[in-house]
Amino acid sequence: MLRIPDGQGSMDRNWLKSLQVLGALLVLFAALPVDARTRRAVFDPEDLEMQKPGVLFIETTGGLLRDGQGRHEVMPDLSLDLGLTKSTELNIDGTFARISQGPNTWGGMSNAPDNIWLSLKNPLWTNRVRHSESAQTIGVQYGLKLPVARQSHGLGAQALGMFGLSATQRRLVLNIGYFVDPTTANVQAWGALSGVDYEFDLDPEGVWQITGDLSGAWYGQDHTKELALTGGVTYVWQEKIELSLLGLGGWLAGGPAVGGFINVSPRITLWH
Repeated sequence: MLRIPDGQGSMDRNWLKSLQVLGALLVLFAALPVDARTRRAVFDPEDLEMQKPGVLFIETTGGLLRDGQGRHEVMPDLSLDLGLTKSTELNIDGTFARISQGPNTWGGMSNAPDNIWLSLKNPLWTNRVRHSESAQTIGVQYGLKLPVARQSHGLGAQALGMFGLSATQRRLVLNIGYFVDPTTANVQAWGALSGVDYEFDLDPEGVWQITGDLSGAWYGQDHTKELALTGGVTYVWQEKIELSLLGLGGWLAGGPAVGGFINVSPRITLWH
């Protein structure tokens, strides 16, 4: 029988139910119809925030993007973060896009999901400065990439190393990593990822925040590069839900790109 660490064994059944919910969402995502188009999701740098055991954070993002080829995209994005123990978090990240047939048109929108990243996140080392709110943290996030994109098969992998700095009302996390995608049309994409995740609390309670991400990706199979800057404002209500309004600018798919997004992220307690 599976056991919950830290004295939470009495809640085994709730833990298993939560994993079943995550599995059902993953299967539903994989069953969505796709067409001949594929896309690369914009790399979203990770933070080092760990959900408490039994807490599920559901990050949903929707918006519009005009990529470097002039195509319009509608981009629902889903990320699930489930705290398993004090030092282990389960993550599921996926992007489901609808892309226009050609540049500068909304006609003929078609489905083009990205592969799903199923991963674990662990902090490895933390140094807290005495008599202050400053700290340094090193962590990792690693896991499998599941074949959801059209004509994908087999498994891929992705791993990130993260170094975080925090001080009063400020948090910054540097990401650097590597990925190998599932094989698509007899080509297995691979490359390197890097980025910075930044948060600044506008008030001592952290109700209002300024957030920003700078991300870059290099794809080894075709030597293409992407760069994106995302920024906006976030409202946090009693640590139960987060609402964000974000803008994006950068170089994607071989040209300048611009987009806007809304993020709605509830936090649900599945067990105590």
